Amino acid sequence: MSGTFMVAGQTISAVEFTGTKRTKEDFLYRWLTSKQGDSLHHPSLEEDLKFLQNLSIFSSVAYTIETDTGSINQNAVITFTVEESLALLPIIGIGGIQENVNIQIGLADYNVGGRTGQAAFIYNYYDRHSFQAYLHQRYIRTTPFGIAANIERRATLEPVYVDTFSTTYLATRWVVEMMPGIHINRFIYVQGGGAWLKETYTNNNDIAIFDIGLPEVVDTEKWLFKILITADRRQYDRQHVGGWVSQLHAEHINSPFDPVPFFKVFNENKWYVRGGDGNYAGRLRLGVATNTFSPFPPFVLDSYVNIRGAGNRIARGTAEVVLNQEYRYTLYENNWGAFQLVGFSDLGTLRPAGGTFKDMLDENNVVWRTGAGGRIYMSRFYHLFLRADFGFNPLKGKENGFVLGLGQYF
Repeated sequence: MSGTFMVAGQTISAVEFTGTKRTKEDFLYRWLTSKQGDSLHHPSLEEDLKFLQNLSIFSSVAYTIETDTGSINQNAVITFTVEESLALLPIIGIGGIQENVNIQIGLADYNVGGRTGQAAFIYNYYDRHSFQAYLHQRYIRTTPFGIAANIERRATLEPVYVDTFSTTYLATRWVVEMMPGIHINRFIYVQGGGAWLKETYTNNNDIAIFDIGLPEVVDTEKWLFKILITADRRQYDRQHVGGWVSQLHAEHINSPFDPVPFFKVFNENKWYVRGGDGNYAGRLRLGVATNTFSPFPPFVLDSYVNIRGAGNRIARGTAEVVLNQEYRYTLYENNWGAFQLVGFSDLGTLRPAGGTFKDMLDENNVVWRTGAGGRIYMSRFYHLFLRADFGFNPLKGKENGFVLGLGQYF
């Protein structure tokens, strides 16, 4: 912040922006608390500054306060000076564990319509070929409403474990989804909607599986209804983050071929504490779902999802507890960005399908990986981090793997 002195009781005669190119100023005005005609209030200005920074579409934000010499009472003119980030970016991700490789490439725009909308097309190779195209317009013009649309083909090779027996299925899922949303305020966003799903599972091994109760082929259509509530009080300062974010996800799936409806409730909490050049980050994932026996329960332990260095969907279950922790230390930074070193610990467990919560304490179901990595932050691009992590089992050193990608792991 810079500018002239503030006088108690001054009225704001104008709020202006400089530096906007793609971004629509009417959208920014809609969500500012400091408005024309209001009394000048420094805490409100600071909250507005944080809001603009947290949109992540600006690489820098500042404001000045000048005296309006044209007004009788010498009221205040507030000018927010912003520098827009480059929002059209490639999507690149690669990782490897136990001879399994995940490759992800695509293109994303993080400021669609000048209102922080996000659109992307992504190709993913993870045993098989998949793609996804989505649009998330969280702010529709100056209204509190948003909309998200998604179409996806997810094709994977799914391992299935029954006692000491294991096999693999060729799994293909088509998803067409629509999720309207509404902002309760600047920090809470509620979405509710549905999706059509078509799933096909085909046994990939030339062995008989009927004896253990597994089908050779499953082909089904489903309808999914879900609610997503996000409370976000994070504060971004270049590569550093403070505050917290919590997301509650509840869904119900109904299939004409399955008389038993499926329910899933999932909560993810993230918190961040900054101290000087260091930044602690934690994530706690808690989930529970319908506990009927199925070869494809909804929660997984996987290097690219929650346990770095664990492997390719090493386990599945109907309940999940995962705690991720890492410490990020900035070794060097300048105007272009920064370089961070990261140390982390990922600990998780699942309830096997049809099992009990007590099973989650069984050492065979608990997975722990720790390790280190690095981050290169590039400030001129939308929230861009180049990430590399290597995780290993501190109790069994041969169990290890690496994950590369864009963005922080969480």
